[in-house]
Amino acid sequence: MGMVHGPIKWENNSRDEQRFQQLFSGYHQAIVYYARRMVELPEAEAITADSFAKCWQLRHRFDHTQKVRSFLYVTTHKACIEHARKRDPVFTPAIDQEAIDRAEVEARVLHSLCSSA
Repeated sequence: MGMVHGPIKWENNSRDEQRFQQLFSGYHQAIVYYARRMVELPEAEAITADSFAKCWQLRHRFDHTQKVRSFLYVTTHKACIEHARKRDPVFTPAIDQEAIDRAEVEARVLHSLCSSA
């Protein structure tokens, strides 16, 4: 499934889980890939899982997929920095919007390749 875009209306029922699953399917690989640029793969996967868990808990704050996307990247970025600083107190990554966009494109390509195999 590709990236999900548009308004979201949370209804406190099973549809919320379906919507969130669509968001997860649409953004998970890109978020892991983004985190992987700052931390090792096991940590990137764990941090991404935590970011999605936080997003689920706070889902009613998001009325558009762009807000979910922003939350996931910011939450993941902060957690990666915190994790990296525990290992190296002077760690200061320079990640910008271009890196986020590139990570999403690369994750879509990877997903397409894996889906067609």
